[in-house]
Amino acid sequence: MSERYESKSIVGKDVMDNGARTIGKVKDIEINIETWAVEVFLVKIPRAISKELGVGGFTGATARIPPDSIEQIGDIIRLKLSAQEIAEKVEMD
Repeated sequence: MSERYESKSIVGKDVMDNGARTIGKVKDIEINIETWAVEVFLVKIPRAISKELGVGGFTGATARIPPDSIEQIGDIIRLKLSAQEIAEKVEMD
């Protein structure tokens, strides 16, 4: 049986890229109401990091991370993606 998490235990967790750099926090999750599966994790990237990556606006940015890009969920969420790959999944705040 796979592990299960409540959304409240995911939202607010730190998110790290595949180089172990903290790039933001989980802001929310989107769920497909037909399948009840998680579609994306919305990761809030602070302004300083989003500016460094060349994305985002005055308040930072939000990256849309699909579940298959997650390496591990524990005290932090570790992604399979590099910071630049994460930047490619950004939407403006």
